[in-house]
Amino acid sequence: MYRGDGQLSSRNRRSQRLIEARTSKKRLHCPNEFIHATILTLPVEILLLVITYLPSLWQFSLALTCKFFSELTHQSTMPRLEGRDLIEFLSTLQRDIPDLHFCYCCNKLCPLDSKRNWKSEALSETAGAFWHSNWWSNSYDDTHIRLPDIFRPFMLRSKISFMEANSVMSRYFHGPSHGRSLDSLARDESFEDVIELGKCIRFGRFRQISRRCRRAIQEDVDTEIQLPKQNLKSLPRKQNAWRFSFRSSPKIIDNMLYIARFYTIVGPCVTEENLKKFLNSISIPLCGHLTFSANPLCCYLMSSLPKRYLRSCPYIVPYCKDDRKAIEFDPEHDSCLLCSTDYDISLDRETNNETNINISIYHCLGACRTPANKLWGYFAGSTPCPTFEDSRQGRELKSRAQDLGRGCNRRKWRDTMCSE
Repeated sequence: MYRGDGQLSSRNRRSQRLIEARTSKKRLHCPNEFIHATILTLPVEILLLVITYLPSLWQFSLALTCKFFSELTHQSTMPRLEGRDLIEFLSTLQRDIPDLHFCYCCNKLCPLDSKRNWKSEALSETAGAFWHSNWWSNSYDDTHIRLPDIFRPFMLRSKISFMEANSVMSRYFHGPSHGRSLDSLARDESFEDVIELGKCIRFGRFRQISRRCRRAIQEDVDTEIQLPKQNLKSLPRKQNAWRFSFRSSPKIIDNMLYIARFYTIVGPCVTEENLKKFLNSISIPLCGHLTFSANPLCCYLMSSLPKRYLRSCPYIVPYCKDDRKAIEFDPEHDSCLLCSTDYDISLDRETNNETNINISIYHCLGACRTPANKLWGYFAGSTPCPTFEDSRQGRELKSRAQDLGRGCNRRKWRDTMCSE
């Protein structure tokens, strides 16, 4: 006696699946089938019981193993994978399929040409549809001097895309048939130009210039203005010109991606006030939370800056802890409190009668397997400034500094340099 039609239908389906699975199991005699023998020796009833405890995405994965498991899982009756399940399934599936990569922008497996750089990929310009998709140097609009048009595309060369980092780490974890080489993250750019440091343009025409700069960034000026291909390191600097050099070098240490960025700025010897205007105008971002800058007296009547770096920055965005006090930033530690970034800055105005600025920045981006990875999220995430009442976020920000370990990135980078 059956309790209802539903139970009868369920038992009929189960019996049918057992018959199909046993039939498929008898046909499975090919020695080339890559399935561990102990799995096949298990009774079908036990396999079905195990499958019922598997999440849907792993049932799909098991069904793709061979025809026997495809019939056993009865894939046609399984729900459609969506959202996080689909992302996890496809990102796992890509490990076994060469020359394909999972795109977090469109949630699909896409063909990958390892010989082309990421910029030439069709989806490279749309890879902003997911959270924490990339990081780039977002310079100030607080301009006191007119910078060359080429400066903005020069700064955009430091952009780090998650998909590019993910592709590099995929090759590292899964072999040369996946992803791109580590060298694809390397950058080496330079240019020089004469910059007028006289009259401050902050007032009057400043708004128009600021508006023009923002428009230039939004229109992706780096596709219109090309940086010089010539290596300027071996050439003498032009008279009264400022030379900007940027180099980015990637490493993989302890299964995590590290990127070091090096800026070198060389120019004529100028007054302290003009140098402050220059530093405030270029405002080199060290990470999403720290900026190398200065406050000129032409617009801010403040006391003189520390002579060590001639700066009032790097400074930290005024995040607040749960006790309503601002998170203190100690520049002597030369590390960010909110992401895994260390840095060194030096300024020399005495050698060769010129100004030399050297900035070395060391990032740890983690394993870069998903955009939700903690270290990548710390680095690329634009954490909003918490209010005094938001104690949860304040506690989270305060706890980061304890986990990151100040100076670890710089030390590991230099240790690997010594061992090479």
